[in-house]
Amino acid sequence: ITLWAAFSGLVSVFLTLGVANWLSNLIEAAFKRSSGLAPNLQVVLGRVCRWILMVAALLLSMSSVGIDLTILSVFGGAVGVGVGFGLQKIASNYISGFIILLERSIKIGDYVDIGGFKGKISEINTRYTVVDDVNGVANLVPNETFVTSAVKNYYHGDNLSIAKMCISVAYGCDLNRAIEILREEANKPDRVLKDRKGWAGITSLGDSGINLEAAVWIPNIGDGTLGLRTQILINVLKRYGEEGIEVPFPQMDIRVRTPDGGTMGVEQIAGALAAAQEARA
Repeated sequence: ITLWAAFSGLVSVFLTLGVANWLSNLIEAAFKRSSGLAPNLQVVLGRVCRWILMVAALLLSMSSVGIDLTILSVFGGAVGVGVGFGLQKIASNYISGFIILLERSIKIGDYVDIGGFKGKISEINTRYTVVDDVNGVANLVPNETFVTSAVKNYYHGDNLSIAKMCISVAYGCDLNRAIEILREEANKPDRVLKDRKGWAGITSLGDSGINLEAAVWIPNIGDGTLGLRTQILINVLKRYGEEGIEVPFPQMDIRVRTPDGGTMGVEQIAGALAAAQEARA
């Protein structure tokens, strides 16, 4: 191996890899401009072409400097076994990345809940997927997680989901009227779908009041529901106040029993406490 051979080999490698990278960028750009291909398929085809061109460029540059490629088959087998054991997790993530891109179980823009992370998918890379949560934090989730774990995808079939509002009313109020008001106000906002029926009713009998719930269908739940629920509940509270429907606060009844099984009133309890305090003084 001479100095000139080494220099020409390096130049050949850089040139072939540069040309392969340039061709890969052109191909990926062409795929992205194609309206007939799904976004996931565009990414898969672009990355497969890039890998093929890079490997071909590397082999071509090695052959041009006189390296016998048949020697690589012997070392490639041994290295492949070692790499397979040592990098099986990384290989699993790479393969999983192609699986989720090809089968389209998730795609860019989907709102998902997986592994404690909840948010929109902004990128699907070869090894990991980026899930942006409502706090603006980018969570890097290994692709293997999407293949081996249960994934809650809110946009898989369509982008419609349920938004719920909960409120309590006091015992003794007009429950039918309270539920009717809650249903009316829940369906007023423009974001609520009018052609898909939600529901409103009693969920439980609480310690301090009767718990009501309304549910409506909305698109793009990934855009958030706090503003919608706030608007609805403010209007419900206003209507309840106008019609005399009480929204209770937590309360507790205390009864003090005497040794003979009777009960003591407030005046008796106050007198007993005063007497005990005087005796202690």
